[in-house]
Amino acid sequence: MGVYIRPHQLDGLKKYKYSGIDKSLVSRFILGPYWSALVKLFPCWVAPNAITLLGFGFVIINFFTMLYYDPDLDTECPRWVYASWAAGIFIYQSLDAIDGKQARRTGTHGPLGEIFDHGVDSLNTTLESILIASALNLGSSWSSLICQFAAIYTFYLTTWEEYHTGTLYLPYISGPVEGILIIALCYCVHFWEQTVFSVIHITAPKAFPAYIKTFRVNDSFVAFGMASLTLGIVAACINVVQFRRKEGLSSLRPLLDLLPFTLGISLSVAWIYANPILLERMVLLECTIGTVFSYTVGHVIVRHVTKSEFSYWNKLLTPLLFFWADSYLLPFYGFKSSLAGENSVLWLYAYFGLAVGIHGSFCIDVIYTMCDYFDMNCLTIKYQDKKTK
Repeated sequence: MGVYIRPHQLDGLKKYKYSGIDKSLVSRFILGPYWSALVKLFPCWVAPNAITLLGFGFVIINFFTMLYYDPDLDTECPRWVYASWAAGIFIYQSLDAIDGKQARRTGTHGPLGEIFDHGVDSLNTTLESILIASALNLGSSWSSLICQFAAIYTFYLTTWEEYHTGTLYLPYISGPVEGILIIALCYCVHFWEQTVFSVIHITAPKAFPAYIKTFRVNDSFVAFGMASLTLGIVAACINVVQFRRKEGLSSLRPLLDLLPFTLGISLSVAWIYANPILLERMVLLECTIGTVFSYTVGHVIVRHVTKSEFSYWNKLLTPLLFFWADSYLLPFYGFKSSLAGENSVLWLYAYFGLAVGIHGSFCIDVIYTMCDYFDMNCLTIKYQDKKTK
């Protein structure tokens, strides 16, 4: 072990201290009291990470339900399925919110909990984007991908912001609180393929272009996601720049740190655009992109808790350069692409297997290294704090 956290980085773990600001009025006045009561239902011998994993289990069940009823993201499921998705994501949110409270109750709070919680959240981001694409009947389209790209980039921004400011900042409207509640609500309504004008019972003016008259509700949700991403980018950048200037540090370098991940997403888009057959494997495609994203976020979180240099690039982003070169550079110089047609699907399967293998080894290595260093267990409490209550 010790591949992803080197011996010289271990001392940085002792300096880690969680810092968070949650300005959400919903969590403060509505969900906060509910969470405080909920955590007391769990005995102090239950490990915080076990609570996190239990909540994620409900999302996994939702995902497999979707695979059974709607593997192509374009078929309406039974109403009880959507209700179970709403319940599942709400339970996930509840348990994800109380794992930190349980850690403080049991005296087991620390950097491992931060990494485990964020790692699970990063995986959930992709699974929920797939589920919402199914609920909205987006099918194997670019709209489904846009939903995922908006979700994972927003999550990456939060992680990037936390790395450079040392604080997890949740604004008045945030993804972990209001965002999840909106998703749960989306699972409970069923008018997504209707036009906006028909839902609000207004006749579209004749002067309006046809694409506005036929603008569907699910299209408006995708537009809302892109607008939210834009506002999130601006807000996160402002927070980081203000913090860096206050500390007398360069405000340009953190902004440059966003370029590699942005490049990774751009390369993904270029590869899919050149090989549209990949859209026919939408769930596999999004799971692959999501695994690469989770691995990338994991590196940033590890660098954050170990007080190490920012992670700019990793081995799972490198294949995207190869895919881009094969799809564009080879044809440009008169050579035949080796990834065209069905070959691109085979490479997608290979890429997914590679991503799962590497990300899995990353998770195991980081957990074992930190558990060994702190003399603790991941999913059980090794030493019960006598002061816990």
